[in-house]
Amino acid sequence: MLKRFTMILMSCMFILGTWMIVKPEKAYACSCAMPASVSDEMDRKTAIFSGKVLSVVNPEQKEIMSSADPVTITFEVDTVWKGQLEENTIVQTAESSASCGYDGFAESSEYIVYAYGEPDKLETGMCERTKLLDDASEDLTALGKGYAPNKTTGSQGSSEPSETDGSSGTPVAGDNSNSIVSSESSYIIPLVGLVIIIAFVFMLFTFRRRKS
Repeated sequence: MLKRFTMILMSCMFILGTWMIVKPEKAYACSCAMPASVSDEMDRKTAIFSGKVLSVVNPEQKEIMSSADPVTITFEVDTVWKGQLEENTIVQTAESSASCGYDGFAESSEYIVYAYGEPDKLETGMCERTKLLDDASEDLTALGKGYAPNKTTGSQGSSEPSETDGSSGTPVAGDNSNSIVSSESSYIIPLVGLVIIIAFVFMLFTFRRRKS
């Protein structure tokens, strides 16, 4: 009897283990709310700017990767509407849209970026209004005239902007309010299932022993 239960348990563990290896790549766990207006984003975001992508650096490869691993993008900033930014500014985003990352950045392309987080650790994602500059005519009209970035000194966000139109309010660190869900739920589900199966088999085995 014990041998039979052991075989059943091992079979269940093998099936769940195989599912965990194959399935996570197809799991999507990010859902975005309705995009906030430009005026709302001006209040919420730490920085808003337009610029050209100089480089896109993917996360370092390791044994266990996550869709939330950060991709690092360096921008040559052209115009700033909020924040104290240098000519070369770094922004990070999750590697995959499964974790609400913006995966559309390409070198030499120009974007308008809505970034949250600390001034020296800016982040953006697919649930923000970040997009290609060519698709941002509505945003540019609403934002109006911006100001030039600071000269790069090696300390991002540490100096004052050269001019301002008075629209740069107080930054709100860590604001990612447009994102409803972002989690690695594809791993949680099989683990919970495995625990339930083990508990069921244990209870069944205990019941059979008492009965015999």
